[in-house]
Amino acid sequence: MAANKTPFVGKNGLSSNGVVITNIGANGNSLKLSANNALEFITSGSTSVTLPTSGTLASLAGTQTLTNKTIAAGSNTISGLTNSNLSGSAAISNANLANSSVTVGTTAISLGASSTTLAGLTSVTSTGFTGALTGNASTATTLQTARNINGVSFNGSADVTVHTAGTGISISGTTVAVDTGTIATKAYVDSAVAGKDNTDEITEGSTNLYFTNSRARGAVSFTAGSGAYNSTTGVFTIPTNTSHLTNGANFITLGSLSAGTGISYSSTTGAISTSAIPNASLSNSSITINGSAVSLGGTRTLVTDDIAEDASPVNLWYTDARARAAHSFTAGSGAYNSTTGVITIPTNTNQLTNGAGYVTSSGVTSVAAGSYLTGGTITSTGTLAVDATSANTASKVVARDASGNFSAGTITATLSGNASTATTASGLSGSPNITVGTITSGAIAATGAITATGDITAYYSDLRLKTNIVPIADALEKVEALNGVTFDPNEAALALGVDNKHQMGVIAQEVEVVAPELVVDSAFAGYKTVKYDKLTALLIEAVKELSAKVKTLEAQLGNARPTL
Repeated sequence: MAANKTPFVGKNGLSSNGVVITNIGANGNSLKLSANNALEFITSGSTSVTLPTSGTLASLAGTQTLTNKTIAAGSNTISGLTNSNLSGSAAISNANLANSSVTVGTTAISLGASSTTLAGLTSVTSTGFTGALTGNASTATTLQTARNINGVSFNGSADVTVHTAGTGISISGTTVAVDTGTIATKAYVDSAVAGKDNTDEITEGSTNLYFTNSRARGAVSFTAGSGAYNSTTGVFTIPTNTSHLTNGANFITLGSLSAGTGISYSSTTGAISTSAIPNASLSNSSITINGSAVSLGGTRTLVTDDIAEDASPVNLWYTDARARAAHSFTAGSGAYNSTTGVITIPTNTNQLTNGAGYVTSSGVTSVAAGSYLTGGTITSTGTLAVDATSANTASKVVARDASGNFSAGTITATLSGNASTATTASGLSGSPNITVGTITSGAIAATGAITATGDITAYYSDLRLKTNIVPIADALEKVEALNGVTFDPNEAALALGVDNKHQMGVIAQEVEVVAPELVVDSAFAGYKTVKYDKLTALLIEAVKELSAKVKTLEAQLGNARPTL
């Protein structure tokens, strides 16, 4: 206690458990001396330190020996331990380690031990292996050093085909040899047949005999009535008329034939001719129309009475009752009788029903002149006149002159009827047809057909208007690449307004390949058409090329004609 110079004020107490000195220092610590002489220092936070009753208390400095002491886990750390610092076995045994082995693949190896085999490896990367390897590699790219197999280099990147030797052939390394004792070589065959290049040098066998005239003539026979064959000379004697022939069964003579109905026959000359065959000689000599027979060659005019009415009411016969029942009429007090077909039209305002906004004479107090009218405001009586002139005057109604004509500048309106004369026309359209006199400029685009009673003159052909004139080359070949076809418009064409008619022409895409100058955009956006009038030039040159070929062939045939 002498070492502790800190003064304290406390209460001394004595109990059966020993002596306790409390309130040591300002923090309220205490010192307890137990009955067994153990000294315990207790802090105000209930932490205690018990001093041993014998032995030496370890100090914080120098080297101390701990006997049977436990160092609790947590924040306690021991550093700088090595094998030389540890007493006893000078090492920590595997049993005292949490992890005492290492697993390679599926093989566990204890720390400090070794293994000569490893199992469960999926891949091994190494620059080389030393030792004997067994088993097969599941995959391999190439051999590090290529080897020759039967003279063929092999590194494992591709298959090598090894040929086996057949009969009379031997293979040694890259050398192939033929056993001439087993297989005849070309040199052997050449020497065997040398000098035997015709039948005179080859001995006749028993099957393939030499050809001789006597053998050929003796192998032929001939029988034909009075005809004959000489097997010595090989001469055939052919019968030249029926007298030389023997009549067989069912032979026919001119006199044994006769003519039937509608056929004439001459038993002298054998000539046969036909004449009109009467209906009476025919099995079927009439056709039946609506129950009435019409003889072949006869006529019958069909009327609606000969044709049955459609059972599904689409195209029905006309009747007055059907026509009257198909109409209706509503007009004030007007009426329509669907039985008689009479329409009653109102003849005055008393027979009309007054609608919304109708006007009576008593309801008008004044009338004012509006646009294009003169006369001012009329309150009782007066005259309204149209402000018109026959001259071409702005903001005026155009009136006809004494001759019935009128003059105007630009007319913007929807017009109907026909213009007797026109200087120029732009954007004309009409249904079904437009009749135009003379158009001096601009272009005409029509949806339907364009017809003309006179000639149509278009484009130009005058030599004085052309340059860079070159004949069409290979015209016949180009024509052969085209196909003249008949066709019907498809659904897309019908949707564009094309007439549903069977037509004849060419294919624009085929023409475009050989003569693109003849293909232009059609009136239907996105589609092509052919200048058929210009196609004539290609046909002319094709005919000329074909004519030249014909003349050449005629000349060749003329030179090759035999002289009789």
